[in-house]
Amino acid sequence: MEHENQIFHGNARIYLQGKGALQLVDKSNSHCYTYFIGSVESAIMVKDFRQEPIQAARAIIDGEFGREFADVFNQPAELKIVGCEDSIEIEMRAGDAVETSPILWIGVIDNKKMPVHRTTWEFLNAIHGEIVAFAALVKA
Repeated sequence: MEHENQIFHGNARIYLQGKGALQLVDKSNSHCYTYFIGSVESAIMVKDFRQEPIQAARAIIDGEFGREFADVFNQPAELKIVGCEDSIEIEMRAGDAVETSPILWIGVIDNKKMPVHRTTWEFLNAIHGEIVAFAALVKA
């Protein structure tokens, strides 16, 4: 990312919201799956290096997964969030979080409907029509 600014680095809890909230765009590296929130048009990229979510995504692709993906994805992570004027990159690695850790809340707003939380940082980007991708840090 050219002219990037570090927005956050540290441990956080993860909260993925909504069906279709992640679009897998690269699974070629078995140690890192790359997603966009909502779609590539959102310009919010997630690089997940955590092995359990990677295994869960692989199981879904193979038609062998019986649980909700979000249940596995929503585990604590060490985050590095960097951004520039029109895009965000979120790296997730295995991490620890406690009740006072911020929450990285990610998902897609559809038809302007989204639960309200007190946020300390947020980035929203329209995909098309009434659909918006977002990433936010929520106070515990």
